[in-house]
Amino acid sequence: MNESNYSVPIGDVLMRESECSLMFTDQLCAMFAGGPSGQVRGKIFLTNTELAFRPTQEQPHPQMVTVPRSQVTAVSVFHPKVLGFLPSGKTKLRVEWSPHQSFCLDFDVAQPESWVKALQGPAAEVAAPNMVLDDALEAGVGEVGRYTAALASKSFPAGFWHVEAPDDMFEVVEGCLEDLGLAVPPEWLRALDLQMEPSSGPEDYETGPGSEAWCRREQIARICEAINAAGFSSDHQFYQFEETIPHWDFDEPVWLWLSKSQRNRLLELGVLREYSPPD
Repeated sequence: MNESNYSVPIGDVLMRESECSLMFTDQLCAMFAGGPSGQVRGKIFLTNTELAFRPTQEQPHPQMVTVPRSQVTAVSVFHPKVLGFLPSGKTKLRVEWSPHQSFCLDFDVAQPESWVKALQGPAAEVAAPNMVLDDALEAGVGEVGRYTAALASKSFPAGFWHVEAPDDMFEVVEGCLEDLGLAVPPEWLRALDLQMEPSSGPEDYETGPGSEAWCRREQIARICEAINAAGFSSDHQFYQFEETIPHWDFDEPVWLWLSKSQRNRLLELGVLREYSPPD
């Protein structure tokens, strides 16, 4: 695996990087990376806007994490303990992160105190994601990996749910639509036909028709297509693209809320590829 598998986002600045390892708990694996849980070697990167971990060892699933600094709630140095009270091993960096639920990211990294200081320090102001995206498109930036963060900020659904948990789905979807600036009435959303009955559970890692993953993708497509048809915006809509964006969330479809000109320019620069339904 290429150890330089991280691209600084457009409009951002790399502040520091280091080799490290990150403990992937069952909770992290279930929500972001699949299995198995365990310590994963990699590199940690800090920019003005995000903290990112990229693995440098082969894994059954692409175990990686990208944390917007705006979602970091606390950082600290801690000393692992045996039996809950006996210090064991060297100090580590703990980053508490709350996207939709709280996670603790425990990094084994050199000089964790300096990372705490860097994370607690002020981050330089950056332009709004839409402005950053438009500036890059106008400048003709063609490095695909640099667009990942900006496109993630315009993606749907930006959160996970189990098909059998509709309340969780609506909570995630409503939060995502609000972040995208979309005023969709909750009662309209809940009236959509989103009922699905998967034939296999998420722990089976099946992806074919009828599986949990397939049903969730079908729900996502139905929501995006319904919003487009309803005309909630005069200049933006959801577009689906091929899943070729580097370091995109594992096995997530690429639905982006874009203007027609943004969509056309992204295709022209080769940043995205038009979606082709499977035969």
